[in-house]
Amino acid sequence: MYNYSITEDKLDLDLLTRRFDLNIIQQSRDDIEVEFQGLTKSGVEERFDIDFTDNKLTIREKKHADWNKMFNVKDAEGLVSILLPENVENQGKIVTYSSSLATENFNYTGTIKSYSGDIDSRGTFKGEVKIKSYSGDMQFENLQGSLKTSIYSGDLRILNGDIQGLKLKSFSGDVQIDASFNLEESALIKSLSGDVSINFHSYQGEEVMVIRSLGGDIKLTGEYPEDKVETKKTTDFSGKFDFAKLTKLAEVFGGNDREVKVDETGQNVNKILNMLSEGKITSEQAEKLIKSLKG
Repeated sequence: MYNYSITEDKLDLDLLTRRFDLNIIQQSRDDIEVEFQGLTKSGVEERFDIDFTDNKLTIREKKHADWNKMFNVKDAEGLVSILLPENVENQGKIVTYSSSLATENFNYTGTIKSYSGDIDSRGTFKGEVKIKSYSGDMQFENLQGSLKTSIYSGDLRILNGDIQGLKLKSFSGDVQIDASFNLEESALIKSLSGDVSINFHSYQGEEVMVIRSLGGDIKLTGEYPEDKVETKKTTDFSGKFDFAKLTKLAEVFGGNDREVKVDETGQNVNKILNMLSEGKITSEQAEKLIKSLKG
């Protein structure tokens, strides 16, 4: 166990895990506590680079000599728990490989990159966060702020909260949002082959929301102004996903059904889009083909 004293209300985070799940909790306390479950102190020092200097917490799991082989292991080897004072505002970057990220009452502005692992936010998540997820589900229990994310294979759920900003690209997975919207900028949701379901608790402000879907259904319920929420089934999916990169990632991560599905679905959707762009099929036919990939 490691403990650090912090006197300021802002903290920089530089976190990277490769085979250890990461759990971040903000609670009523005055110091920072870091615990590595599943490792002795000597094992921690051998496996991780750890530092706390000038209100910056750095925890980086070192690259293993047999790193490529380690991707084929399904389960994480341990858990890194970070307990932070509840009044601290956090910023920085968080990266996870083959491991999951869980947070509780987290106040964070920065980036998150997840390669083959779920993201589960419990309690309240405050801040402005940019997320790229390459294979795993994401859930925010109570989002207070803005979210910009690209999710390549997995579902996204936002349950409750007050959303000020939302930019979302979903390749292969469903999007479910049940929250209030008080947009400070226009919102954009693009879904390639998953369904989009939004239940509006309320909708405030003059900013608009645009929802575009190629192969999935769009369902809207609740209280929202129809003139400010635009839905469109479209063949224009600008900012295309890198299917070759997806396939390569799926081959590297390998080992479970979801990741195999990324590879197969990515290749098939790419073929359908190529046929559409070449005029060999209509947009209606493309939608039906993409829907059939989901079974």
